[in-house]
Amino acid sequence: MSLYICSHCDSQYSKWQGQCDECNKWGTIAEESEHASLPTESVSIASSTPLERIPIAIQEINNVLGGGLVPGSFVLLAGDPGIGKSTLVLQIACALISPPCTQGNSSKISPPCTQGDSSKISPPVHRGGLRGGSSASVLYIAGEESPDQIALRLNRLNASSQ
Repeated sequence: MSLYICSHCDSQYSKWQGQCDECNKWGTIAEESEHASLPTESVSIASSTPLERIPIAIQEINNVLGGGLVPGSFVLLAGDPGIGKSTLVLQIACALISPPCTQGNSSKISPPCTQGDSSKISPPVHRGGLRGGSSASVLYIAGEESPDQIALRLNRLNASSQ
């Protein structure tokens, strides 16, 4: 946002004008940009503690995320409609609850998430390969898709929602 300040009396205006209303001088109002400055702080990457990461059974996703998902982090996935964002998120969700890939083509979901009726979305699911096989849930929130549409996508991925 720009601010206009009179060089004679320091009066401030939100838009330019030829004459200052305070001192009545002409041509003394000039634009100045407002800069909100925050204090800076040096951070040493060498001394920072490495973050715990949850590896995913899709190696390309691990590469993009620096080794896996950081617990408590938020990852924004954006793109044009129809390019596969929802499909990718479901693949990641299925990979989170599948054992980590150790061989073969790790870009595919291998094996399918679970067996069962994919017409229902019902946690909890078993995360077979992570944290000692503890029970975990993946929450998929969709604002523009019905549960039936999500189930169809899961079927297309040869995965299940249980």
